[in-house]
Amino acid sequence: MTAFTIGNPSAPVIVEMRVDLQCADCQQALPELQSVAQHYGDRIYFILHIFVLADHHQAFDAVQAVYAGDSIDNTQTWKM
Repeated sequence: MTAFTIGNPSAPVIVEMRVDLQCADCQQALPELQSVAQHYGDRIYFILHIFVLADHHQAFDAVQAVYAGDSIDNTQTWKM
């Protein structure tokens, strides 16, 4: 599966992370990361890998939905 990215691939700072879409901590962190991405603009690049934890039973379905939505309109993925 492809990673989701936001920002400038040539940025001096690269943040690579893995998230589970059902993880409460991950859900709380994403808006903050979006704010950081907006604030720093081209100076930071985020690479987001979706990682499914076994005890989050709906996470795989959520991943499929995100990838399906991204294939239709990839400008909206970070807003999900």
